[in-house]
Amino acid sequence: MAPPTPRVIVPIDLKKKPWEQKLPLHNRWHPHIPAVADVKVGEVFRVEMVDWTGGMIKDDNSAMDIKLIDLSSVHYLSGPIRVLDKDGVPAKPGDLLVVEICNLGPLPGDEWGYTATFDRENGGGFLTDHFPCATKAIWYFEGIYAYSPHIPGVRFPGLTHPGVIGTAPSIELLNIWNERERKLEETGLQSFKLCEVLHSRPLANLPSTKGCQLGKIQKDNPEWERIASEAARTIPGRENGGNCDIKNLSRGSKIYLPVFMEGANLSAGDMHFSQGDGEISFCGAIEMSGFLELNIAGLLMSKIYLLNSFCPVNTNICSKLPLFIVWVLAPLDSTQCHSNYEHHLILTQGNFTSRVIRCEIIRDGMKEFLTPMGPTLLHVNPIFEIGPVEPRFSEWLVFEGISVDEGGRQHYLDATVAYKRAVLNAIDYLSKFGYSKEQIYLLLSCCPCEGRISGIVDSPNACATLAIPTGIFDQVNDSIIALFINFEKLQHCFFASLNHYTTMTRFATS
Repeated sequence: MAPPTPRVIVPIDLKKKPWEQKLPLHNRWHPHIPAVADVKVGEVFRVEMVDWTGGMIKDDNSAMDIKLIDLSSVHYLSGPIRVLDKDGVPAKPGDLLVVEICNLGPLPGDEWGYTATFDRENGGGFLTDHFPCATKAIWYFEGIYAYSPHIPGVRFPGLTHPGVIGTAPSIELLNIWNERERKLEETGLQSFKLCEVLHSRPLANLPSTKGCQLGKIQKDNPEWERIASEAARTIPGRENGGNCDIKNLSRGSKIYLPVFMEGANLSAGDMHFSQGDGEISFCGAIEMSGFLELNIAGLLMSKIYLLNSFCPVNTNICSKLPLFIVWVLAPLDSTQCHSNYEHHLILTQGNFTSRVIRCEIIRDGMKEFLTPMGPTLLHVNPIFEIGPVEPRFSEWLVFEGISVDEGGRQHYLDATVAYKRAVLNAIDYLSKFGYSKEQIYLLLSCCPCEGRISGIVDSPNACATLAIPTGIFDQVNDSIIALFINFEKLQHCFFASLNHYTTMTRFATS
């Protein structure tokens, strides 16, 4: 029998504000924000989401909405969603929640998005010292492809993903977040600048009642002020997942999230049609409203044991490994080693037989599979398994950066400085082909480019690279990868190919 249509558990009406929705949205992390729905493991369900600003950005040729945006109210998240096992027992603290992304995309009738850079005095970004003004590019979707009238000559397939997905913190974990981030804000150098050459930005986004939305907890609730003053902002990623911005986290991906409170209280939002590694312009993906269809179940395709077929399978070990494949060196027709695995799924690869334990809520999974990287058992991080769907490109142009800043100052193995230099090198090169540097900055924030830390041990220089697929350029693939042996001729040909784009001079700026 065919599976049922996924149940919509969080619907969105795009004509209404986030707090006016049937199930009000929230923009903070706090364990006391009540769940809006329950789901059971094995159920495929649908969650709809507004864009991360809640509809503040418009489909037009002006960037004034970006320049004047109130960033105290982002990100708007759908949820929280309480997760139960098949017997109706909620996920417990210490469990591991496995979330599979079955499907996702823009909301029907709202097939557009935007990429932007914030103003120097209102948010800034990775390259604020070079690009201090607010800018915006609108993108329109044609199936899996995106194009922009503000960056003509470019069209590429999107790798759609949620920028934010995570579980609610416990009070103990929330206090850890607030204490360490407040300490950074209070004791850090107030003159600190990213890469030491950027305009000053907040060292941390501390709890604030301004712009706070707590879902079902309205402002007339006597507890609202207390919870709002404690609730963590959604800007950074943390132990609960949150704003990870992993661009490859698309269809077929699985997320292994630690559970810190009863029911897990899963939330998601900040949908991206496409994003480049690093989301460098801050509002750097193609931001959009959208939906997720999720399943609380999954497999982690990781090989950790290789067992000789002549040795008996240690079922005690295997029973403690619900996340992982156990590979067995045995002929494909052999059943000698598999008698104790009748409930497990059999997969084959090459000359091996492998068996997978299908996971849902993994009881006490945090202790078993997430290694604390801090003073408490709460200092863990999720595991992400990337799905099989991604755009395929055959030709790439790669730019390198090292940890020497624009002033010529040497930094010690600073990957941030190195990545910044790689990005600046790419912007400078591509802007020679008729694009403004602002256009290229926006493009590199949202196209499927690949950022890498290529070297982190060869002191004093870290080495970072940025790889750009040349196939995203409609008109000028050959010109983009050519060397400047005859630059004037290349430039003339490029402009000739863009004559029909009347929107070239309508690039949205503040």
